Amino acid sequence: MVFLLLLVVVVMVKHSDSRTHSLRYFRLGISDPGHGVPEFISVGYVDSQPITTYDSVTRQREPRAPWMAENLAPDHWERYTQLLRGWQQTFKVELKRLQRHYNHSGSHTYQRMIGCELLEDGSTTGFLQYAYDGQDFLIFNKDSLSWLAVDNVAHTVKRAWEANQHELRYQKNWLEKECIAWLKRFLEYGNDTLQRTEPPLVRVNRKETFPGVTTLFCKAYSFYPPEIYMTWMKDGEEIVQEMDYGDILPSGDGTYQTWASVELDPKSSNLYSCHVEHLRCPYGSSGPPGIRNHPSRNESCLWVHYPCHCAGWSWCSSLEKKAPRAKWSHVPSDTRSMIADPSFPVLLPVGAMFSSVPHRLKRSA
Repeated sequence: MVFLLLLVVVVMVKHSDSRTHSLRYFRLGISDPGHGVPEFISVGYVDSQPITTYDSVTRQREPRAPWMAENLAPDHWERYTQLLRGWQQTFKVELKRLQRHYNHSGSHTYQRMIGCELLEDGSTTGFLQYAYDGQDFLIFNKDSLSWLAVDNVAHTVKRAWEANQHELRYQKNWLEKECIAWLKRFLEYGNDTLQRTEPPLVRVNRKETFPGVTTLFCKAYSFYPPEIYMTWMKDGEEIVQEMDYGDILPSGDGTYQTWASVELDPKSSNLYSCHVEHLRCPYGSSGPPGIRNHPSRNESCLWVHYPCHCAGWSWCSSLEKKAPRAKWSHVPSDTRSMIADPSFPVLLPVGAMFSSVPHRLKRSA
């Protein structure tokens, strides 16, 4: 039986350098964290780039990107160090209060996520929410100046916080104005890093994963930014339900890698293709259109890095323009990514961290 394996690499058409950018700050408090684990951690991100860190061990806010250190004066770092020391104490008090309300003991987590996005069309979004033990607790609605509470304990906090209208208006202003202003400033500081685009190298191979079971792997390497769309197609039709995905992981050199796989049907002669979409112009219009893989031979692997020709392929502009927002998770898919990233400064307890970038983009219907 001959399996036909066609590799199609498509990168989303972009006729300008604009794309969605985000600024997000995460704070994590841990009760009874255990030896060597900070009880409070704060991390700032522009897109997928860590820019600031603070934890209860160092008790200092520090830059995590060279362009942050180069452009912000020492008094900026000292001022925010003092603010975060206050947040550290606040988180400790609030976490103890929540444990009393829930009648909990032992190790628990309290998280805060705040940030904004500057979308491709120039519009903006802002978000602020809290989580307890990895689950949504309170979500701020900046339009109605109110909090969405998920349970009775959260409703108690909601009533207290909504009584302070001045604080609600302050948060709305920060999300809509100050956050966006900081994001634009940081994008200017880190332009060479944050605005760059590195297209993926794509490798396809075939492997016998179990006796009688052959799996196709499509692996994308060395791409930035980390948002990417990958899918396997059989005879031109997506087969998402039959696929497995890998996490989007940092490669250690500022780029990312991921994979998608599908099991072959040994009784069919279907045409399988790996479809990859990234952010800039399409490539793949030069070079051979594909490869034929013969199970009886060793020629089951192909490295592809076609030159980029910015023309046509406008059909792939259906890729969703707005990346999904970060979500809480007890065991987030990218916790391992953050631990594996040598640039990340602190030990993160698995099952207690927030979920962050990178995102696997999905195409709109």
